[in-house]
Amino acid sequence: MNIGGNLNRILFINNILAYASGTSIYKFTTETLSANTDYNPKGASLKISMKNNPVKSYLEFNIHFEKADNILIELYNMNGQFIKQLSREFILTSNTEKEYSFYVGNLASGTYFVNFHNNYMRESIKFIKE
Repeated sequence: MNIGGNLNRILFINNILAYASGTSIYKFTTETLSANTDYNPKGASLKISMKNNPVKSYLEFNIHFEKADNILIELYNMNGQFIKQLSREFILTSNTEKEYSFYVGNLASGTYFVNFHNNYMRESIKFIKE
């Protein structure tokens, strides 16, 4: 009988993140798996405020998080093709205002979409790159 054969290495990245591997790979974070009965009502949206539109070199915006949350921010072109992931992070505190700034000076002039995906919804904002 081989006890513990599936788990033979643990790598601690920091005090809230560790990876374990063997014949399988596991990831430990501070997030919990539970049924969350807290939700955003229909029609609610993320509180996002763009600083400039059209944009020249930097895409800048603020997001207000009322509760702890996860956020995934992605960039798409006008045809809906994925360009790149701009950010993915855990928001650990409630009532937090985060500022974001991404260099987009290397993009061709045109229309783009920033896609925001959190625990409750997905929302897109259109911007013009000069």
